Amino acid sequence: MVNQDRTEMGGGKDVFTTTCWTQIRSYSKTDDAHKQFILSQMMGRYWRPVYCYLRRKGLSDANAKDMTQGFFCEVVMGRELVAQASSSKGRFRTFLLTALDRFLVDEHRRKSALKRSPGQMMSLDSEQMPDLPDDLQESSPDHVFCYAWATSLLDEALMLVEEDCRRQGQIVHWRVFEDRVLLPLFKDQPELSVAEVSEKHNLPHPSQVSNMIVTVKRKFKRILEDCIQAQLDPGQEVGSELQEMMHILSKSSAAH
Repeated sequence: MVNQDRTEMGGGKDVFTTTCWTQIRSYSKTDDAHKQFILSQMMGRYWRPVYCYLRRKGLSDANAKDMTQGFFCEVVMGRELVAQASSSKGRFRTFLLTALDRFLVDEHRRKSALKRSPGQMMSLDSEQMPDLPDDLQESSPDHVFCYAWATSLLDEALMLVEEDCRRQGQIVHWRVFEDRVLLPLFKDQPELSVAEVSEKHNLPHPSQVSNMIVTVKRKFKRILEDCIQAQLDPGQEVGSELQEMMHILSKSSAAH
């Protein structure tokens, strides 16, 4: 995918997968190894929104890292938060944010932070920390959390699209899509003409560029919808969730 674009806030690909209600419902019935797998999935998806939320709440970088580790270690893992989740309670990210707010209140009451165990979780190195776009610096913590969630989901879908292109022997398709669509969109680079892209990738016919982009866009739409559907109960429509995601991202862009 596009390296260092503003949607990339860090996190390893091995744990960067979709939180699924089916897995959440099976959490309390599964073995310890699978529980750890489910938790790693959740941390891969949600540590960035949690960290961004805490920073927007006014915590320093160091304190936000410490609180992020503490929340996942003490609440998500220690209190088995996943086992308490239910689709009847609404979106999982809303459930998670409510638990995070309660954790902040508890920490404030205790007046001192507990010892953390970073070795049990991902390492929150300084180079992994997300830098929020300037237009979000004055946004509410809730909006910052939602923005980080939306961009994480977008990152995941793009990562899966690239992986699928590689598996299908369509790496040129991906590179064309990257040059023509992603780099101008996320890196503010000038959009290359069809002829320029065709020449760069040694494509004999410029029409191949357009065809490749259509192919990757269709793949991206399908994969993004699959990522969203995995967060919903069977039978629920992805339309409203996709619309909200686009609204969150467009709201940020409109603030420029």
